[in-house]
Amino acid sequence: MTQLDPALATIQPLLDQVSVRWGYRSFQPGLLQNVEFCDQMLQMLHAHQGVSDSVRTEIYGSYIGPGSGGLQAFFWLLQRQHLDRALIRDYLFCLHCGPARSGALSEEEFLPLLQWLVEDWRGEAEELVLDSLCRLLNSHAVSARARCSGLRFVLGDEGLPPEWRTRVAHWACRSNHNDPDLPTANEELHRAGLLECVRLGEPPDQVLELAVSQMQGEGEENAGQAVLELLQKFSREISSERQTEVLLQLRESQRSGLRRRAFQMLEESQGDEWIHLGLRDRDAAVRSWAMQRAQQRRAQIA
Repeated sequence: MTQLDPALATIQPLLDQVSVRWGYRSFQPGLLQNVEFCDQMLQMLHAHQGVSDSVRTEIYGSYIGPGSGGLQAFFWLLQRQHLDRALIRDYLFCLHCGPARSGALSEEEFLPLLQWLVEDWRGEAEELVLDSLCRLLNSHAVSARARCSGLRFVLGDEGLPPEWRTRVAHWACRSNHNDPDLPTANEELHRAGLLECVRLGEPPDQVLELAVSQMQGEGEENAGQAVLELLQKFSREISSERQTEVLLQLRESQRSGLRRRAFQMLEESQGDEWIHLGLRDRDAAVRSWAMQRAQQRRAQIA
């Protein structure tokens, strides 16, 4: 074993418990070479009360990784001033991006960490702050709901300069492909980023056109959902003609959920014809909606 034997010995029951989950009768030292095992260990240690700060500091510092348990350990170390700014940046740089993994941090777990960092970042250079922030929001150890809430929190923080907030909003909705200093935003942030552009003062019809231009390929679902939300929330700021054009475009989407909502909104604004057209759709869920609406209409008439 390593020089951490005394620290690990104090959490032997916890190590055994994690090991059982991995199919072992008891803890095996070789498991500490597995990043996923260590992350589960850190998650359980985070919730365990009977461990001294000195032992916790030693274990966190030695086994911290890019997962959910690692982020919890990172926040604990931050709160106790164990990490300088260089170490903070180094850790955030090593986070793994991608869709939220199982056990990713919830809003309640993630937002206090983000709030602490935003406060600590005040006075730092733009490139250092935004790179670290984007890597954190991209982390696969943060749930989709938490990362979107984190984006809204950051862009609503008056402590960040307005131009920084605008840049992050456009980073999130992937409109700044010519911004080489920031990593590509996680697609789970796409819709939230478009809506934040409006909240930061950009004209809804302008943001709508940006969203429409992104309704293709892998981004179709998120961009399409943003388009629908923009049409619902800002119908007064977008001409009725343009709304109809966009809904007709959505009706041709490869995503049945987008087509169904387009049919619903077209029926609300244009009338019963769209119920009948929905009955011919290639997707059963769209046809089911159309059948239900047709039955409701007949019942109203009767």
